[in-house]
Amino acid sequence: MFTPVNKNDNGIAYFAERGNTRLHDKLFSISSRDTPSGTHKVTAKLSIPIVSEDTSSGVTINDVVRVSRADINLSFDPDATIQEMKNTFGILHAALAESQTFLDVIFTGREAPY
Repeated sequence: MFTPVNKNDNGIAYFAERGNTRLHDKLFSISSRDTPSGTHKVTAKLSIPIVSEDTSSGVTINDVVRVSRADINLSFDPDATIQEMKNTFGILHAALAESQTFLDVIFTGREAPY
């Protein structure tokens, strides 16, 4: 479960799902802003480290092997309603479900579309 960590002066909120050490922490950030033209933009980022643990002589050493990342960017017209924004997010959420087998193999199986 992600819990709030902090919010910076640029309006970006940070959350973490704590692991055994800081290296294990899964990180999530989200921001929301209106552009000068009135477009409402929401940006979310997720970072998940894959950590190896090697124990030698009773000492455990953690090392980040690789990191998986995801970025989501949503943009809404200035006159978009709350319901339109909810609908867009809901459709995106549903499209990312594992049950969407055609899309799931592209996201998780390294397959190309078509």
